[in-house]
Amino acid sequence: MQNDKPAPVRKTPRIVLLEDEPALSRLFCNLIEDWFQHTHLLKFESGDEALKELSGSQPDLLILDCKHPGVRK
Repeated sequence: MQNDKPAPVRKTPRIVLLEDEPALSRLFCNLIEDWFQHTHLLKFESGDEALKELSGSQPDLLILDCKHPGVRK
């Protein structure tokens, strides 16, 4: 019996990275690029800019500092 269902379409994961330390940001970017063949990686140093991006749509993965200067409460 043949399955007539189309194969599921895989979307490109959208990853948001909030990191103000340049060395850690580069490390995360290198690891993500190594682990995933295709991603849409958005990186931010500013918490306010990241929050503006996140208010539009949710990412598939969010990576952030547990303490980040510049994030308004």
